Order: sequence, then C-alpha cells, then structure tokens
Amino acid sequence: EGADEPRLISASPRWFALGLLVLVILGIAMRIAFAIVWQDGKPLAGDPMVFQQIAAYLAHGHGYVTPFLGKGKPAATALHPPMFPVVLAVLDVFGLQSANAHRIALAFIASGGIVAMGFLGRRLMSPATGLLAAGIAAFSPVWVQPSGKVLSESVYLVVIPLMLLAALRCIERPSRLR
Repeated sequence: EGADEPRLISASPRWFALGLLVLVILGIAMRIAFAIVWQDGKPLAGDPMVFQQIAAYLAHGHGYVTPFLGKGKPAATALHPPMFPVVLAVLDVFGLQSANAHRIALAFIASGGIVAMGFLGRRLMSPATGLLAAGIAAFSPVWVQPSGKVLSESVYLVVIPLMLLAALRCIERPSRLR
C-alpha cells in the first residue's frame, strides 16, 4: 500500500459501527419527538385502540379477545395480526400501559429497524449503502410515524428487514436445514 493510495473510509467496520450508532440514536430521538410533539395526549382510535385493548386483555390473562366494535362482551378475534398486541402486552406487564408509554417504548423497539436496514444495505452492497439505508429508516416519516401512532408497522419495520437478512443467509449458505 503506497502513501499516495487513498484509504476507503466506508470499508472500515469501525466507521460503519459508529455511523450506525449515531443514526440509531438520532432515529430514537426523532421517534420520541414525533410521539411527544405531535401525538402526546391524543387518544388512540381505530386499529391502535384495538391493539391496546387486546394487549390489556392478554396482559391480564384473558386471551386474544376484544369487544366487537368496542362494545359488548369480549370475544375471540382474528381481525388483527397477533404479534403487535403481544408486544404491547409485554409492555403492559412491565407497567408501561398508557398510550404515551407505548409510544416511547415503541420508539426504542422500532429503532431495531434502523439497525436491520443498516446491516441489510451493508450486506447487499457496501457499508456506505448500509448507512444510507439506515439513514432512510432513521428519518423517513414512513419509518418514524408508526411508533408514535401505536401502529403495528413499528414492529414489522424491524421484522421484515431481519427476515430479508435471514433469507440472504439461507441463499448464501444453503444447508439441509435451510
């Protein structure tokens, strides 16, 4: 390596890790700011309200139930995907039961999507592409708003890139189990 040859900063694992850490911290701050500034105190309605109701029933041992159209006796339901109410129920069990507590906790959970997108971009192209993908996940309204609105997308924006990373591993290293 000669003194005149430029060193590619984007190839450095340290540089990637530091950049990703900064983007995750900023992404969490963006999500919390959105939750506090634009959503603080707003009552949940529609799907977010149903998710929170199902979570409360789960946390209290009543199962995956909800009152039909918000009224009457709770009945078993399959109208909404189960993963998100389970996440909210876990938060409920740990004492984070209000809409605002869910919003803040989801800001941290949803930041996993920033990390996953960073690693996905790095795996597919380069560390610089990984940071670009993580930056989009950190700041794009499509990625920021779901946690503040208590929407299931806040969890799925973590799960989907992780599934893509798992699929890439299966393709790159096939085995009997994969």
